[in-house]
Amino acid sequence: MSLYTLTEIAKIVGGQLIHFGTPTAHSIRFLSFDSRTLLSPRETLFFALRNGRNDGHDFIRDARNREVSAFVVSQLPASEDQETPSSFILVSNTLDALQQLAAYHRKRFSYPVTAITGSNGKTLVKEWLSEILGVNLHVVKSPRSYNSQIGNPLSVWLMDEGFDLALFEAGISKPGEMIRLETILHPDYGIFTHLGNAHLENFDSLEELVQEKVKLFIHCRLIVYCKDFEIVHQALTEAPYSQNPRFFSWSSREKADLQILSTDSSSRSTVIKALYQEENISLEIPFTDAAHIENAIHCWAYLLATGFQSGSFEERFLLLSTVSMRLEIKKGINGCAIIDDSYNSDTASLVNALDFLGQQKDARKLNSTLILSDILQSGKNPELLYREVAEYVHLRNIRRLIGIGRTISNFSSLFQVDHQQFFPDTEAFLLQFQESWFRNDLILLKGARDFRFDRLSSLLQEKRHQTVMEINLSAMGHNLNHYRQQLHPETRLMAMVKASTGSLPGFFFSICSSAP
Repeated sequence: MSLYTLTEIAKIVGGQLIHFGTPTAHSIRFLSFDSRTLLSPRETLFFALRNGRNDGHDFIRDARNREVSAFVVSQLPASEDQETPSSFILVSNTLDALQQLAAYHRKRFSYPVTAITGSNGKTLVKEWLSEILGVNLHVVKSPRSYNSQIGNPLSVWLMDEGFDLALFEAGISKPGEMIRLETILHPDYGIFTHLGNAHLENFDSLEELVQEKVKLFIHCRLIVYCKDFEIVHQALTEAPYSQNPRFFSWSSREKADLQILSTDSSSRSTVIKALYQEENISLEIPFTDAAHIENAIHCWAYLLATGFQSGSFEERFLLLSTVSMRLEIKKGINGCAIIDDSYNSDTASLVNALDFLGQQKDARKLNSTLILSDILQSGKNPELLYREVAEYVHLRNIRRLIGIGRTISNFSSLFQVDHQQFFPDTEAFLLQFQESWFRNDLILLKGARDFRFDRLSSLLQEKRHQTVMEINLSAMGHNLNHYRQQLHPETRLMAMVKASTGSLPGFFFSICSSAP
């Protein structure tokens, strides 16, 4: 990872560098806005970000206590806090400064950047492409679902000379945000995934949302999308571009670059047949639900569009798995099984999740339970929205519904379910929770991110261990790529997990070399 001095960063963001007893040549390797998540504090630049709930300036003292000494601020700390050796870059807006620094860093690299946007499927498409392409290329990607005004700059900061390709998500919640993300990412390739009704709250219409999203692609050389979403197709063809991009479309309804002819599902897999360059080709994936099929086709189309030859990569799709917190099946308490989709919530993803639930072999012998939060940012009239949701739930024969949120609770009378419980928020559910409520249930967790359903998932899972070790795979991947850069091409790496004398195991890379 590249190093910048504070002097360089101050110049990049147009800030004033002020030292209080620290060396002027201080170098920065990491960026942070959360004093609780610091990798190497002495090499970290802390951005004091402000939002509606928190002010990062309030956590400067805590960051200092954790050995951070470099900060980007919009106001200097009180005089009594200036005695601790620290450096400050004073700017008018700390978020703007973070984005300016990331945009500058992005321009240092010439390998392709692929930006992925859409209502659903961004994380899954990114993760799957990373797995497939990682066999041949060194890929840098957004950690987890870092796709926001803050997440994208932190993702771009991971770029360095050791990679061949970047895969970044881009998500927005209101007008004016996408052009800021485009400036940061400046993508060469673009993918528009599934179009749904999520994040409509601050937009007048779905058309306005799509027009905002396609601004991400104004400098792209290649754009991959599904032609069946007519609003997307129209917006892409009418958008103003800096150059003439190449469009690669796929469709299951009409002629396209990749024309889907059929999707034949068995109990465990689906075979997708298509017409490409006047030849019949096929792809098998280990999924049967509509959402995974659609996301797999997006990946398939992208690979073909970027020059991969049919027949050279298809077997890698059979090794793909679901992304954590996206329709993940876990063993639960009292003989229960949990389908964890506690990541986002809109009507389209709810339908996909209910379909996935119905396809499970345990669905026939276990009682089906849906734990559903308020659906946020739908842009729909609440009564019409929950009448639609109630119909979906009724059609899928859900035996029990647990609604969490004030809005869904207000429309409880719309649901025709044998057993119902409603709670105003997640905390109320947790306070009243009884383990005896759940026995031999197939439980679908479907919640908007704000409701923190990960706490419910943890509560409902079967407890086998008292000690939990969390591994940061993104950091591990970065470390592995760093070691690879230092070695001769013929030098091999072997990963090894080794028990230590303490309470936690150790993880080591062993270098096996025949090179001089």
